[in-house]
Amino acid sequence: MPRESKFTTDELKEVISQFIDQGQHQMMKMNYKNLADFAKNNLELGGISYYHFSRNGEIKEIIKGYSKTLKQSNLELSGDNKSFTKLNVREFVKLNSGKPDQLIFFLTKLQESQQSLYQRTIRTELKNKDLENQLKTALGKNIRIKEKYKELQMQFEELKERSLVLAEALNREEEKQFISALKSTEVILIKREEEVAVAHEDISKLEEQKDLENLLNEYSDIFD
Repeated sequence: MPRESKFTTDELKEVISQFIDQGQHQMMKMNYKNLADFAKNNLELGGISYYHFSRNGEIKEIIKGYSKTLKQSNLELSGDNKSFTKLNVREFVKLNSGKPDQLIFFLTKLQESQQSLYQRTIRTELKNKDLENQLKTALGKNIRIKEKYKELQMQFEELKERSLVLAEALNREEEKQFISALKSTEVILIKREEEVAVAHEDISKLEEQKDLENLLNEYSDIFD
């Protein structure tokens, strides 16, 4: 009499389901040993071994059917780097004809994959729309910045031209002031020269007067 398995068929099916859901089938072959290792390491099922899968007839058929009907394609998703699973329809129908439990299992997995793909597609479309809106906003800002730059550049050129005109006018005004200052200086110098000349003349007169006084003093006795 065969020994009763420690794990039920439903529990072993759940291991296979988790193995697929977590993408383990994309990194390693789905066989008895890999399933047992996955159950121990990832699901923390102690005491499980490869023979729990290999001695269960229904589980053996599921694994056999998966290996023959579901093959990994080369197409990868850019979002999470998971691969699509491609169904060999003819082989699938052939191997699972008259096996409703296996059909339910695989079709449920396909339905879950389809739903997951649909949700990722919706998220991708929403993200694309958001990126399009961001791009439009960025382009609008870029256009406004370019227009503002042109406006500022025109203002700069106008200010530059006005500065040149003002600088030229200022130079002319400074030149006029300088010439006026020179003329004023010249008048002052002329006046000072005239004053010096008058002073020299007065000094000469004083000297002549002193000479006359000295002469008179010298001959004062005669005139007395």
